[in-house]
Amino acid sequence: MDKKREIYLVKKARKKNGDAFCELTKSYEKILYNSAYKILLNNDDVLDCLQDTQISAWLNIKKLKDNSAFKSWMFKIMINKANDILRKNKKIIDFNKNGFESISEPSYSIEMYEQISNLSELYRIPIVFYYYSGFSITEIADLTNTSSNTVKTRLARARGKLKIQMEDDSYER
Repeated sequence: MDKKREIYLVKKARKKNGDAFCELTKSYEKILYNSAYKILLNNDDVLDCLQDTQISAWLNIKKLKDNSAFKSWMFKIMINKANDILRKNKKIIDFNKNGFESISEPSYSIEMYEQISNLSELYRIPIVFYYYSGFSITEIADLTNTSSNTVKTRLARARGKLKIQMEDDSYER
């Protein structure tokens, strides 16, 4: 969806136009689902999270400060709802083998998935958002309420940890 259309729909949704809101949320449905799944790893939790995200967005759309920031605002809500679910369920995040279908080589994807699942949430979330959801460093900083430099540092540290883990695993074989 182009930015002009998004801004137009946000303005209408702020006036409680349900059709405009539905079109907005539908346009981000897939990427929100995939990102939530990489955090929660359980389809039922993901569906609950997305439903809560949409309800919260609908109820609070008038609080959106910048009409052009709808996508990142929705992701912030989704991250907060996912964290609420994780706290409620007291889950330990462990990616399942279908977590990273976008990697082209199957054997590499399973190995990479296993390595990413060993990262703490602090490093895993920026990796998922940057490499698998396509967010920029600035967008990730906004979504995680951190600075761009913090995101860059976490990405660099995560890549370093992944490199060490991959080298250790190949040495053990």
